[in-house]
Amino acid sequence: MFSINISGFNQIANKLSGVPVVVNVMMHQMMEQLAQNTQAVVKQTAPHNTGALADSINYKIEDQYKQVTATIGTPNPYSKFQEEGTGVYGPTGSPVVPRTARVLAWQSGGITIFARSVRGVQGKHYFQAGLQAAKERIRETMLVGFLIMHQKLGF
Repeated sequence: MFSINISGFNQIANKLSGVPVVVNVMMHQMMEQLAQNTQAVVKQTAPHNTGALADSINYKIEDQYKQVTATIGTPNPYSKFQEEGTGVYGPTGSPVVPRTARVLAWQSGGITIFARSVRGVQGKHYFQAGLQAAKERIRETMLVGFLIMHQKLGF
């Protein structure tokens, strides 16, 4: 008679029972690392007139129903204009004109300037730069994370 004895299944099952916990923890850690890296690049590339815009850039990690997401943003009201641009350089493609007055007015160097319209400002696209940097780091972060998971699970 010929037979094959297979054993050790309980050991494998015990190792596999820890997989969901380890994977969830590692996914959260990987997302945290990617969010921190992206936030750092966005802060570096953001316009730095006073530093208030860069200082306001933050991130939030959400872990809902086994899906981990990161949101990098700022509550700063003028951040959108710095990112996308205004006037002919922005989403509308039209010069900036006064809404209620006959002319635009602002001060520069102690001098009051009046104009019927202005071209606007070009967008700095600092969030796009951060996103691009994150895309380049995703593969590296995932590979390292999976290697660590492999070691923690003992496979």
